[in-house]
Amino acid sequence: MAQTVLVLGASGLFGGQAAKAFTAAGWTVRKYQRGTDMVHAAQGTDLIVNGLNPPNYHAWDRIIPEITAQVIATGLATGVPVLVPVSVYNYGTQPGPWGPDTPQRPVARKGAIRVQMEADYRAASERGLKAILLRGGDFIDPQSPRSFWNMIAL
Repeated sequence: MAQTVLVLGASGLFGGQAAKAFTAAGWTVRKYQRGTDMVHAAQGTDLIVNGLNPPNYHAWDRIIPEITAQVIATGLATGVPVLVPVSVYNYGTQPGPWGPDTPQRPVARKGAIRVQMEADYRAASERGLKAILLRGGDFIDPQSPRSFWNMIAL
């Protein structure tokens, strides 16, 4: 029997590529529709991929905590593990390589917001949330004109 993944933000850069990858791997992919009941959408799935992101960086301080709380509540209510892409903003100007014990010292607002987001997921994991934080320097979609790297390099 195929496993089922709920992809949040399946029309975005990370979520879109995640949906394609899970489909190629033989999973059944459900694409979450914003504004619908996330807990209901996650029922019967094996994994939730959080690809939700505010459309504009200026709203991160308000929207990221809302998204994080909703995803955490869904994971706790359903028992479904959550996979969350996380960034390197948290490390500020510290040289790599980075690891789990590297101090998080953001130098900008986006980094501070991401540090708090990760802390919220870690705290929820102590309450039973199964969470995977997948850290990448950037997530590139070669077909998207919205990707920074595609605008300057590809």
